[in-house]
This record gives sequence, C-alpha cells and structure tokens, in this order.
Amino acid sequence: MAGVVKVVRTWHQVREAVTTALAQPTEDPFVRPLLVAPSTAHSRALLQSLARRHGIAAGIQSTTPHGLRTHLEEQLLGIGRDEDPWRPGPLALRIARIIETDSPGFEIVSAHVDASLRQGIPRASWTTARQAAEALTALARDSHEVLRTWAQGHGPGRDDGHDVDLAGAPLDPARSWWAPLWRALLADSCSVADPVTRHEMLVNALRGQETSSGAPIVWFSSTALPHHDVELAEALAASRTITIVHLDHAIGHDDPWRTFDRLRTTTTTRWTASSLPATSEAPGAPGDELAPVEIHNCHGPDRQAEVIRDVVCAVLADDETVQPRDVVIVCSGRQDTAHLLSASTMADVSHPANQIRFTTPPPQDRVNPVTEAVTTVLGLASSRATGQDLLNLCAMPAVRARFGFSDDDQETIERLVSQADIRWGIDPAAREVAGLGRIRQSTWLAGIERMVLAIAMSSAPPTHLGTVTPITDVGSTTIPVVGKLAELVSRLRKAFLDTEAPAPITTWLTRISDIVDNLTAAPSDAPRSVLDTLSLLTGLDVAAENRLFDRQEIIDLLIWLSRTHHGRHTWFDGSLHVCRPGDLSPIDHQVVIVVDPDQDVIRADQLQGLRDDCLDPTARARQDLLDVALSARSRLIVVRQARNAVTNLAVLPGPFTTTLTQSLEMRSVTARSVDHGLQPFSPDEFCDGNGVWWRGFDHTAAHAARCQPGSQRRRERVVLPPVTELPESRMSPTDLTLALSHPARTLLRARAGAPANERNTELPVDLPLAPTSLDKYWIRSRILADLEHGSNPEDAINAERLRGSTPPGRLGQRIVSSLADDAMRISQTAKELRGGHDERFIEINLDLIDGDNPPLTWPDGLIVDPMHVVSLRGRVGVRNNQIVHAVATRANARPILDLWVDLLAVAIATDEVGWFGTLVSSDGVRRMVAPDPEHARGVLAGLARLAWWSNQQFIPLPVKLAHALVGLSPMARNDYRTGASALQVQWSRERDPNWAAFLGTDVTELITRCHELGTTLEELSGWLFDPIIRASQGTGFSPPSMARFAHPGSMA
Repeated sequence: MAGVVKVVRTWHQVREAVTTALAQPTEDPFVRPLLVAPSTAHSRALLQSLARRHGIAAGIQSTTPHGLRTHLEEQLLGIGRDEDPWRPGPLALRIARIIETDSPGFEIVSAHVDASLRQGIPRASWTTARQAAEALTALARDSHEVLRTWAQGHGPGRDDGHDVDLAGAPLDPARSWWAPLWRALLADSCSVADPVTRHEMLVNALRGQETSSGAPIVWFSSTALPHHDVELAEALAASRTITIVHLDHAIGHDDPWRTFDRLRTTTTTRWTASSLPATSEAPGAPGDELAPVEIHNCHGPDRQAEVIRDVVCAVLADDETVQPRDVVIVCSGRQDTAHLLSASTMADVSHPANQIRFTTPPPQDRVNPVTEAVTTVLGLASSRATGQDLLNLCAMPAVRARFGFSDDDQETIERLVSQADIRWGIDPAAREVAGLGRIRQSTWLAGIERMVLAIAMSSAPPTHLGTVTPITDVGSTTIPVVGKLAELVSRLRKAFLDTEAPAPITTWLTRISDIVDNLTAAPSDAPRSVLDTLSLLTGLDVAAENRLFDRQEIIDLLIWLSRTHHGRHTWFDGSLHVCRPGDLSPIDHQVVIVVDPDQDVIRADQLQGLRDDCLDPTARARQDLLDVALSARSRLIVVRQARNAVTNLAVLPGPFTTTLTQSLEMRSVTARSVDHGLQPFSPDEFCDGNGVWWRGFDHTAAHAARCQPGSQRRRERVVLPPVTELPESRMSPTDLTLALSHPARTLLRARAGAPANERNTELPVDLPLAPTSLDKYWIRSRILADLEHGSNPEDAINAERLRGSTPPGRLGQRIVSSLADDAMRISQTAKELRGGHDERFIEINLDLIDGDNPPLTWPDGLIVDPMHVVSLRGRVGVRNNQIVHAVATRANARPILDLWVDLLAVAIATDEVGWFGTLVSSDGVRRMVAPDPEHARGVLAGLARLAWWSNQQFIPLPVKLAHALVGLSPMARNDYRTGASALQVQWSRERDPNWAAFLGTDVTELITRCHELGTTLEELSGWLFDPIIRASQGTGFSPPSMARFAHPGSMA
C-alpha cells in the first residue's frame, strides 16, 4: 500500500484535503475509513465539512493518535488498557514499592522522604512516587529516545556511569534518580512490555501485516508530535493507505510571527524527512490574510467579561449573516473570565447577550461527582467535621441524588443545623480522638438527636428528655428531611468505622463500593460516574501487592486517578463556544475573540532537556495563539487587560499584543482600539469618547451613565407606588406590636415579601467558651421562658445546659447558674405580683376605625383606603385585674409597647376600668394604668391606623430613638471625637439594613422625612409614647424631662 504527506497552508486546504481523502471509494464496501485527529473537536469539524459537501458523513470512524495506538496494541499485541501495568495508577504503586524498600541507587529519594517525615509531612513516599509516575508517563508518550538511553545504563560515548539527557549532559540531582528508577521498573517482573519496547513490537507487527489488511486512514497531524508517531505512520503505510494532512502557515523569516511558529515548522520537517512521499501547497503569505483587528483595553477579568458581552452583541448586530456558531471566544490563561462571562450573561436578563447560548469549557480539574463525594466522606473521618461540612456534603450532587435533597431541603437543612447548634465532630468518639474527651455537646450526633426528639415531643416544659433537648419549629414538612439527615449521619459513622484501619487495595475496593452504594448515586448529568469511580482502583491490586493504604493515601489516589478521566464535551452544536487556546485552533471562524492573550500561565517544565524542543509547553502555547489569530476569517478581536483594576496603573503589553502590533505596522495596517472604563456605566461607553463606531449594549449601564454628578438631581426619598391589593387588615396584638416596633421592616415584609436583615450564613465552628452579651441575653430569655411556662429551676437549667449554648464542664455550669439566678429573680418578682391568682384569658375581638390618628399628612392616593377598618383578634392572659409581663432585658420600647397594646385591648374588650399593667424586667418593675374604655379605644385605634399605613408606605418612626427622645430611656451622649450629636449617635445605633433601604446615615434625613409628612420627630414620638407616660404617672414611675431634646433638628 502507499502513504502520502500533504502539507497545506490554511484550514480551508485542510478541509479540502481531508474530505477528498475520506470521500475516496474503498475496494471493500464494508471497510470503514478511519479519521485520526488531535481531538474530538477537530474530528467533528472535519466530518461536518464532509457532510456539508456530500450531504452525509456516515460510516467513518474517528479517533485520536493515542486512541489509535491503544487500539492497535490491543488488536495486534493483545494488551488491554485495564491490564496495562504501565498506566499512571499501577506505575505509581510500583514506584512507591521500590522507594519504600530502600533499594540501592535511591539514596537521594530516601533522604528526601526522611526529611519530609521529620518536618511532619506525611506520605512523602507516595507523593514522590506519584510525581515520578507522571514524569515517566509523559516521557513514554513524548520521548522514547531518552528512555532507551537510560535503559542502557549510561549515555552514548560516556564511560563515567552518569545518566544523561537528550543533549548528552548529566542529569541534575533532582532528576538523576529517574534513570535508575526506569531500569528498576524494567527489571521488575512484569508480563507486559514497557511502552518503548511495546512501540517497537507494534511497528514490527504492522510491517509484517499483509497488504490491504486494514481500513484506509486519514490523519490530520497535531501541531507537534514525537518521532515514534512518525514511525507508527510509516509502519501503517506498509499495509494500508494512509494520508497525512499537516498544516504549516509558512511564516516568512522576517515576519514578527516567526517566533510563534516554531512547532509547525519543526513538524513539517519531521514529516517531510520520513519515508512517506510529501507534497506541499504553493507557499502563500499568511500574514497578509490576517483579518481586521480590534483591540479592547480593559481592567480586570470581571470587566473583560462585561466588555465581551457587548462585543458579541456588536458583532451580531453589524452583520446579520453572522450566527453565534460563527463566533468563538478563546480565553487564554485565567479561566475565570469564561465562567464570569457565562454567569454575568445568565444573571442579567435585560442584556441582549442573555438571548445567546454560550457553551463554556469544562474545568480542567473537574472531578467525578461520585468520586468527589467518596473522597469527601473519607476526608471527614480525619477532620474536624464542622456544621458547614455537613451542609456542603448534603449539597454535593451525588449525595443529593442518593437522599433526594431538593433546593428547598438545603435551606431547611441549614436552618436545622443552626438550631441544633452543630459545631464540629461527628460524635463523642471523634472528640476523644482530638484530645477533648468524650464531650457530646454540639456534635453531629447530638444535633441529629435534638432534631429527632423535636418530632416526638413538644417544646413545652420539661424541655428535655434524658440528656437531649429538642429544637423548635420542626413541622410536618420538615420531618422527612430530619429522617434523611439522621440516616445520612448513621451511614457516615458506619463508613468511618469500616475505613479506620489501613488495608490493601482489595479490601479498599469493597469499602469504596459500600460507600458508593450507601451514600451516593449518579447525578442525572453524570450517569457513568458510579461506574467510573468503581473502576479507578480496578486492576491496581497486582501492582500494589500487599501494601497497606490508609484513608489519606486512598483519597490522594482517587483524586489523582479521577483527573485522568476527562468527560466528553459537545462541540459545534450551534452555540457560541468559549474555549482555551488549542481546543479549536486552527479551525477557522468568522469572528475570533481572544481574551487576555498575554496572561497565559506557563509553568516550569520539569522535563526540560528530556524531550524534543517541539514539545516544549511554552512553544506550544505560542503556537496555539498564532493558530487562533490566523483562524479569524473576517474579524480578530483582542480583549486585554491594559490597566490594573485596583491602582489603575497601565499594564504593559505582552508578547502576543506586541507581535500583533509589529505585524500590523509592517503591513501599514491600523487596528481599531477602544479604551474601556473601570465600570460599565462609564460615559465613554455610550458617547463619542471611543469613536462613533462603538456603543455599549447594557441598557441599565446606559441609564446609569446619564446620571453623572450634576446631570440629575439626587432622589431625596423613596416613594412607593400605591398598593394594588389591600394588605391584611386582621392582626393579633402581637402583630400590632411588631408593626409599631419597626415600621421599616413591616413595610418591607408587606411590600417586598421579606425584611432586609443581613443574613449571617456562617455557622460557629468552635465550642462556646466566652458567651457574648447577646448570647447571655438569649440564655436568660430561654430560662425565663421555661420558668414562666411552669418548669422548675433545675429543669430549666438542665435544658439550657443540654442546648450547648455554654462551655462544657464547670465553666458552663457557673455561667448558666449565674444567668439563671437573674431569670429566677425576675420570675419570682412576677409571680409575687400575680398574687397567686389563676390566669384567665380575655378574648379580643375588636374592629377599630376612628381614633387618635397619627399626625401624618399623606399625598392624595398614596395610601389606599386610609381609614379601612382594622380587626384585632386574639386573646390576652390576665391575673385578677392586672397583666404581668416578665422580660429578660431592660424595659425598652418593644416590651413597653407589647404591654401597652395588651392593656388597651383588655380595657376595651371588657369595657371595664381599673386594669393595671406591670412589666418586670432586669432593671426593675414598671406599672401603668389603663385609661377608660372609650379613651383606650381611641388610642388603640390610632396605633392600629399607624400599623395599617406602615403596610403601605414608609413611616419615619424609629421607636428606640423615640423612646429615648421622650425620656423613657437614657439618650446617647454626644460623640466629641466625630462631632456627632446625641441624636445622631442614637440614630446610628438603631439604623439597620431595613432602615437603610429608606434613609441614609444622617439623622437629618429622618427629620426631613417627618417634615415632608407634615409632622416632626418630637411630635410623632410624643403621639406614640405620651399616653404611656400619662398611664404611668401616679404608679411610682416618673420619666425624666424632655426639655433638653426640644430642638433635635439643631443637634444633627
């Protein structure tokens, strides 16, 4: 048979040569031609070209050079992949065995391992073996010559016994042990030949085949290839037809791009020097074919992603014939730009790019989801295992698929873990291993027991059973989630016990299988993940022999082996592809967008000097960039970082941008350039600052660009439109108190569905040792609540200790006892004031309309149905003729309003006089007398009217500040360091994210808002609290004078 090498100059000529060769009829109609290409992307592009020309591309096999070699070895030599001991996994295990036996010639490795152990670095021998396996596997793939030299024992022409590299120089000390290691591996009893010998056997077997014994092969050559691939092609040509198609840009010697084109030139020389006849297309001038160039100068990766969105929209808008499939985005170096582009495009639904389908490349270090779950489980066994680790485990795709956790379940699990106070440690045994003793508090097991107990018993006292206290708010919809969590933790503990002792590979195969069955399932988007995980350790038992592996070594082995199993990626499906250099080059596209071409990360080549220069990673990266630049047919767009995103200092252009500029200057061509601002709403993005041809496509940013300082008057206040549906007019006394206590939060909950409180998603990871003031308040409140519900002090203290809110041991006991004393004093005082009278409940069923309305003037139509009837429904507990409330805090605005609302409601509901209200707090006892029923109705109706309005519009009444303003609590002091007034300091303390949605930090904004509604802050505060002050006079409570706060506006 015959072979031929065709050297072409453009991708168009590649397509023509490949499709012509594949379209040739074969003598045997049942023989399927074979297409060999560097990747599946290249195969798919070439087969689509064949289909476009002939209408179909069926009956054609495709593979990569490595896949072709593997297939031929299995077919001719009987060597299957799974039985190959020279694979990275078995090879690393064999190397580890050689290292750990202290064989002669490995003294430098032994010294390294011993030094690592002295420094506390575990498993140094395994890490070293894995790195050596990677190096030898790469040499077996790229450089048979150096391995042949090492197998001989010394370099050609040398008699000093030193091993050498390709240039004949002695190996440096860090790599000098690789040569004796290779010889030790060759001497190791192994039934399968090494890769070098195997190649020679394969070539001999191919040369000995009969003519026409195989399918015709069309081989699109890689950018760079080793000598033994050429030898393989020559051997294939002896028995079948083989057509080699190689792309060489034929860059001239004086062209600036010459330094980027080393590899293809070297590969051309290698093919033309082979025994296969070579033909070459007429030389052209590829530099003249460089498409028109645009350069967009940006800041960091996030800004580049925003610019790319606009660039893509501009490309599609400029030429209606261009489709998304005709555009490719090549992200060089940092891959975060690709994912930022995908995220920003999907998040901003108003941007036109949201309608474009982007396909981003899979992460290079993507791990099988089942393997990830298995390694996480094994890692938790020897870690602190915090509450956040439990949340992360439940969120893993494989674990979610196994236990059926939904997105809503994830939020429920987070709430349950927080309420159960899970901090760290699976169970007491894990705490004991960590040297803390068998402390059960705040472990995963203790938290699960609290959740399960909450299903079986109520939270009413006694609030503990044995040594477990239940959590609250476990409803019927939460029960299934608790059951799944309990089962998950139970299976985890079993997995930890089963994998505790080191074991050989055969035992670990059974252990991994059990973990996979019990804790994971294949997600829908990775159906083979279970099989792939189980196959990772298959066939390693022979290489490992009887070596024992601990958990961490198995974790390292699984992660390392899983990274060699890359999933398939769908190319050319009609979407706009985002890829890396080399993924699609030199496949041409109408428009090529290159992102940050000068930021490619080139790591040190540990095999430098051991393989051909044409396989150098730096040279390969440069060649890929040149291929990308020349693959643009109508437009080449470069998006680069020209300024630092933090300092705004200029970033000098790198090799690619510099060479591109030199090439354009040599041809007297000028690239269009755009300097983008730091933000998408820079005015230059939407005016003539960057030339009349460039405009951004972000409509939101365009609107913001028109709002430059001085262009529009700043909006002074937030005015919500009138409601379209009336809010709920029925409320309980507690609802009314909540509305009065925080009007901003009430409005956000009514109009937006949720308050603006900042949510803290960080779970505590340490046992509580020094409770904060807030922690002490909650401890005191819970104990007081238990006492008020009838629990005895001992049960209340025990329940609080079992909640895990205090340090373990005597320290926690002292803290709880001290806080319990405070709670018992408050409870005992309240009990004495109740006088032993039985509690009875007054039903509240009131319709409130007219009364002492708030002094607020609303614009017409802003409040819908402002005088709507408000229904107050509920019941209030009383003792004889008084209401006694006990709180574990000071008598601040919230508990006073709570007692005041209850007192007014009872006076109106019973239509009786002589009702008293008593508030027992940490700072004493305060009493108030209810007004007569008619007066009480007017006051309560006014309060209900304020709550009704606060469900529709913003009420500027911060009750804590108002409480201090009228003298019911101490006012803050002037801050002489900052010059802030007392009123400003008080407002700063109360202002939270809910208030921040409507008001700024300056208290004058609050005062101005009151003026806009026809009132003052003093008048509104007096309207709310003056009736309470009058009700408190004559009962032993006298508030201080308001005189010093008469002019708050002047103090701001």
